[in-house]
Amino acid sequence: MGVKSGAPKANSRPGIYVGQALALLVMALLAYLPSFRVPFQYDDVGLIEHNQYIRISSLSPANLARAGIQDYKQNRPVSNLSFALNYYFGGLDPFGYHLVNFVILILTAAGIWLLMRKLLLRLGFDPFRSGLAGWMTALIWAAHPLNTQAVTYIIQRHTSLSGAFCIWSLFFFHLGAEQGRATRFFYALSGISCALALLCKETALTLPLIIFAYQLYFFDEFKPGWLRRNWKWIMGLMLFYLAASAFALRPSMLERLSYYFGMMQFSAGQRLLTEFRVLVWYPLLVIFPLPCNLSLVHEFGVSTSLLHPVTTLIDMILVSGLVFAALVWARQRKLFSFAVVWYFGLLLVEALPLPIELAHEHRLYLASLGIIAPLACAPVLKIEKFGRAFILLVLIAIFFAGFTRERNSVWQSGEGLWKDTIEKAPYSSVAWYNYCTALPVETKCDRVINACSRALESYENDYRVYNNVGYCHLQSGRLDDAEKYLAAASRVVSKKSINAENLSIQDRQEMGAIDFNLGNIYMIKKEYEKAAKSYEAAIKNNPVDHEARRNLALALSKSGKCEQALELIEKAPAPSEEFKKVIEDCNRQKPRPPGQE
Repeated sequence: MGVKSGAPKANSRPGIYVGQALALLVMALLAYLPSFRVPFQYDDVGLIEHNQYIRISSLSPANLARAGIQDYKQNRPVSNLSFALNYYFGGLDPFGYHLVNFVILILTAAGIWLLMRKLLLRLGFDPFRSGLAGWMTALIWAAHPLNTQAVTYIIQRHTSLSGAFCIWSLFFFHLGAEQGRATRFFYALSGISCALALLCKETALTLPLIIFAYQLYFFDEFKPGWLRRNWKWIMGLMLFYLAASAFALRPSMLERLSYYFGMMQFSAGQRLLTEFRVLVWYPLLVIFPLPCNLSLVHEFGVSTSLLHPVTTLIDMILVSGLVFAALVWARQRKLFSFAVVWYFGLLLVEALPLPIELAHEHRLYLASLGIIAPLACAPVLKIEKFGRAFILLVLIAIFFAGFTRERNSVWQSGEGLWKDTIEKAPYSSVAWYNYCTALPVETKCDRVINACSRALESYENDYRVYNNVGYCHLQSGRLDDAEKYLAAASRVVSKKSINAENLSIQDRQEMGAIDFNLGNIYMIKKEYEKAAKSYEAAIKNNPVDHEARRNLALALSKSGKCEQALELIEKAPAPSEEFKKVIEDCNRQKPRPPGQE
């Protein structure tokens, strides 16, 4: 049983709840207010801004189904559908997408508050303290800067929306398990929420197992005969995970996994070994979330064996010992034991040997509660006069909110975000590539050349890197270097153009810019035929590029092909003063009648 005190009863002062709710909302809003101005970043661009599937013009069932399923190219229909609804009501204004992500954060925090309060009451703690401990957990969690990546990074709505459904699924299960009148209703809500979580992100695959563990810990309490009483649960879970395994391990999926592992810098076995170190490192981020420790990309050395590095074996023993202790103390120390199950359970899927990055902050979105909840609840529940401890916890939440606000300021521009990333992950080719493509080539050419040269070590088949370097050399008057890089970009483009029907408008415009810049180099070098071919390619990718059309006419006239130049001018969609120069030049090239020479 918990601490009993003379504190007011939970229902005696409803105004307290209103004040707590407002404090939670205001703190989260102050922390995330700068995020509403953040543009689409990184994967947001391809998966939202340039995603044709979410650009729905009506709410017809066919449009909604296509937006969710996306021709079976995505496995997350519910969160995909939410992006489509964002587009329908607000277009591509990032504000609306950020607003939805913030609302999801608040709803999740509210679910955490209610769930923790219910759980602590179930364990016999004082009602007032239970409510206060639940609120403190939600407050610290909502303010925690680790959540920035799952909230401000729009595409990570897959994570945050799945997390919201997970929390509410568990809360509804608790209400159903209390054997009230509406037991079946709440169980149904729990099941629906669980299914929706799975349809947002695959990491929710462990949620049914976590709900079963919650039942065992806090309702069945591992009383003698628990295995026999829960045989339906166990059979259901076995069938569910057998079906999930059969689906995940089908031949086409295994072939796909093998293909993607070929693109990674580690094998399946090496990733599995490395994840033990990652799982031990994550709690340090939760406890010490200083801005200097947070980054969009984290560099993590790969474990190639149990003893290379030696911390691999140490961390494997530590993780195994922690899990073993949780199982041994399942009856005596329920909260500790379940916190361990929660932490490892929510990280299990992304710790498997899959061809994905080793570590990411958004993976801790809900898993961090396994660390935050015990640390936030213990002082409120265990200390008789907890006033000072409570003030300290509030101050920690305020500091966390300040760190979150600072992280959100880093996300304000692509240049700032990737500059911060390469400072913390200086050997990451992903960071250098994105920094290279985010820098404005018009004003920061020296940094562009340096960043893109680093990116080329791993992104030798990306035309944007070559184009940026080539453009900068062109700006600096280094024509030979400019031609070398732009020609390389053009070669990469020609390979990509094989699947031209899948190219976005932005792809075509960028490809057109490469050929336009290449044409300008040939014009300066007076290689007019080469220039004409480059301008023709530019117009093919970007037919509305009037400047490329004008330069093509000029290149044709300079190479003696005035007939083609004049025909091009006649078909131009709009007149231009520049065309007069071409016409005059062609008139001078016409042979004159005898006697007028």
